[in-house]
Amino acid sequence: MKDNIKQIFSFFVMIAVFVGLTGCGIVNSGTTEYNELVALVQGVQSAAANFQLVTDTQYAKIQAKSQITKDYYERGQQQR
Repeated sequence: MKDNIKQIFSFFVMIAVFVGLTGCGIVNSGTTEYNELVALVQGVQSAAANFQLVTDTQYAKIQAKSQITKDYYERGQQQR
């Protein structure tokens, strides 16, 4: 599912870049446009990786807190 989110995010960014480059009427050389597109795609991939890192970190925190809570209540049950 995370890969799908990355692909969808990349696709929308590439469409926005394409519309932006073609809509402003600036004609650059093919090489320059290609290099700009590659740089933008790399930026999108970096942002997606950062988003995944944040998501994974938060998920791990939730899992750890859930385990701590579970352990706490299980110890309480055992002591009774």
